[in-house]
Amino acid sequence: CKENKRVAETYSKTAAVAWAKCVIKDKKHFDQIRKLDDEIAKHHTDSLFYKNTIEKTDSDVKRETAEFRLDISMDKTREAKANLMRFVFV
Repeated sequence: CKENKRVAETYSKTAAVAWAKCVIKDKKHFDQIRKLDDEIAKHHTDSLFYKNTIEKTDSDVKRETAEFRLDISMDKTREAKANLMRFVFV
């Protein structure tokens, strides 16, 4: 293993730690980690959009829809992080 060499670029710290653990343990779960990290990135970005919509809109319908979608995105983010944590602690 070479030191000070970038082996992957991830969106979340959780994915970076999971990736490092797989490299250290010589496991090949990189595609799953990348997919979960992409899911975290997507839903986190969506959450930022929904939070902004909730804050800025004057429409009650848009606000309620954004709140509902924010809950879904936050849940999906937590789920993806929990799945990544399995790579960290196994």
